[in-house]
Amino acid sequence: NRIGAKLLFRGLVGGSFKKTQNYIRELGIVADIDPIKFEKFGISHVPAFVLSQGDKHDKMVGNVSLAGFLEQAGISGDLKEEAARLYKKLHGGQ
Repeated sequence: NRIGAKLLFRGLVGGSFKKTQNYIRELGIVADIDPIKFEKFGISHVPAFVLSQGDKHDKMVGNVSLAGFLEQAGISGDLKEEAARLYKKLHGGQ
């Protein structure tokens, strides 16, 4: 929430809209169901982080935190300036 990120689900929790809605509400986050984005970015395993702008994107899959993803993308990603800005914002900077 702090950086405006959104959690995406590929499908429904337990095949149920109600269970999914309750799960998202319990987490207290902004989330969407968007299987097309999973396809677009070639995500077959989670967790996965994606930072995208236009035709460019950075992606990291596996046991990594949001901070870890943004830190690495800020060093060597295609969107390193944006990743560095978000990393700073995540840690309380503007």
